[in-house]
Amino acid sequence: MDNKEANTTEYASCVDFPSMNQDFVGRKHSYQWLGLISHEQPGSYDAVVKVDFEKNTILRQQKKQNMRYGEHFFVRREQSKAEDDGFLVCFATNVQTMKSYFRICDARTLEELFLMQLPNRVPFGFHSTFVYEEQFVQ
Repeated sequence: MDNKEANTTEYASCVDFPSMNQDFVGRKHSYQWLGLISHEQPGSYDAVVKVDFEKNTILRQQKKQNMRYGEHFFVRREQSKAEDDGFLVCFATNVQTMKSYFRICDARTLEELFLMQLPNRVPFGFHSTFVYEEQFVQ
């Protein structure tokens, strides 16, 4: 796997909780997102990586000081056609202040788009998922 885009070797085997576009489950897919395991705070992630199986590349998000993340979940953009057209959502914690946040990143670029402080702390290791409105009415 070519990790030129990643510019790091520290996570070669230190990733967990893969996420993918659920529209591609059981079908050939090109992308997967994984949490980069934190060496300082086991049970949490320093960043997220995007693996492109077609190009054999890894895109790594830059770490933010004192921030640790839970598992990232892929949420497709409405009316999307491209497999990676969507968002990654997760809970985040500032380990210095112990305040928790809800975070949204662009799934294509890994750019953080939204970070909102939550009224209460979310513990490390808290699992989550995303459910679309149409799934509730089924």
